[in-house]
Amino acid sequence: MLNQTNILLQMKKLYLLCGILLITTFAIAQDWMPFIVNQHACFSQETEDNQKVELFILDSVDVNAQASVFYFNAKSVIDSCHGSFTPVIEWNNPYNEARKPERMILRNDSLIFPDFTWNTPDSVVFLPFAEKGDSWTTNEISITCDTIFEMSFLGLTDSVKQFTCNSGALAGQQFLLSKSYGFVAFVPFKNFFAGVNDEVYNLIGLQDDAMDLGFHQPDFSEYFTLNEGDMLFWFWESDFYDISQPDLTERYVDSIKTVYRDSDSVAYLMYRRTFRQGELIYENENYLEIFTRAEYEVFIGNPTSYFGLIPDDFGYEFFVKTAIEIEPGLEDTIHQFEYIREGFLLLDDCSIGNISDYYSRVQLSTTYGVEKRINSDTGVVNTLQIDGSIISGEHWGNTDIPNHLSDLNSEDFSVFPNPCTDKLYVKSPKNKEFDLRLYCLNGLLIKHCTNCSVFDLQSISRGLYVLEVARDNEILFRKSVVLTD
Repeated sequence: MLNQTNILLQMKKLYLLCGILLITTFAIAQDWMPFIVNQHACFSQETEDNQKVELFILDSVDVNAQASVFYFNAKSVIDSCHGSFTPVIEWNNPYNEARKPERMILRNDSLIFPDFTWNTPDSVVFLPFAEKGDSWTTNEISITCDTIFEMSFLGLTDSVKQFTCNSGALAGQQFLLSKSYGFVAFVPFKNFFAGVNDEVYNLIGLQDDAMDLGFHQPDFSEYFTLNEGDMLFWFWESDFYDISQPDLTERYVDSIKTVYRDSDSVAYLMYRRTFRQGELIYENENYLEIFTRAEYEVFIGNPTSYFGLIPDDFGYEFFVKTAIEIEPGLEDTIHQFEYIREGFLLLDDCSIGNISDYYSRVQLSTTYGVEKRINSDTGVVNTLQIDGSIISGEHWGNTDIPNHLSDLNSEDFSVFPNPCTDKLYVKSPKNKEFDLRLYCLNGLLIKHCTNCSVFDLQSISRGLYVLEVARDNEILFRKSVVLTD
């Protein structure tokens, strides 16, 4: 009985010791780690025109006797192939290159970031536990831990190590590593492999179960935010590879009449006008577009720089790539995703065997929702994109409503002020007869006059209207007018 009791006591001590070791190991692994398990870390990188955003999620860990392997973005909401999928295809598009590591390997005090996207497999070694003054060399580039200091970022304050590249093409570029939250800034690992000198990544957002700081990847509901009275102006072009075949162009003007919105879908009931070569060729007073979370979540719900496969309604599979960018000054987040349909083979190792020449690219914006679509098939590229808008009364881009231009044109007229409160003044060419007509968005005529220079609008409800200029019952052009309090 005594021996049995001693054995139980010894087993309890052993379990306690193992528990302490596990907790200690986990704490060490989390402190000074560049990326934290299950933490969403958003980084921005300055490009020529915008800020490119990458989302890093260290969401899977494999521990063995030799090392601990941490996988990025392994838990895809799209397919089971993503964890082992190798992005072997690079496109001439800066958003679609493989810029993120697939995994990082912790072996003793070294972190190894392997790369499989170039002709020769390679890796970068990073020493997050280095002390001030320590140096090492990886890929013929010397890195030194310069200093350790206290730093504030995203409303947090933490100890931060500064590492500097001292040689090669990356000389002068720096890593900033926070003790508790991972990288605050780091040199893209691709720079070490490709011999390029892209701008560093800077931390702009952190999310986990306990915090939501800074930038976050927008949700479906944050993309589809238009309201009644908003107007979108679209340009459509069909560009043929055969230069002997003329390109086709049209313009669409959508006036939103009613918005139906819930947590999983948005529907816009609109008045759409279609113009070709300045002529109004078609009107649809009840044009309906519906956007659902189920349709777009497979794209916006996955991390950036995503490569993966999904089935469509017809049984085909799509090769998907996603990217996010921020337009400075516009407070607008843009999400691009591209997919290729048919013509490729999914191999057993989750790589791509054959690619077709069909692709489709969709661009989402937190201002407009869908703002651009490109479809390419054999012999033709079709592009539909917004080139003007009136959102909450604010004009952007080309907001003239086109139509046939006679010896009068839009430059001959000026309408002011716009927006206006009570009176709308019209400056027009002399000795030219014309009719002015003011319509609401559902096409109802509100006010009409001939050769007039002022509209009294005090009795008209506030909102968005269309001013039409005509002569001899021929519409010359239209302008949008906003009435405010």
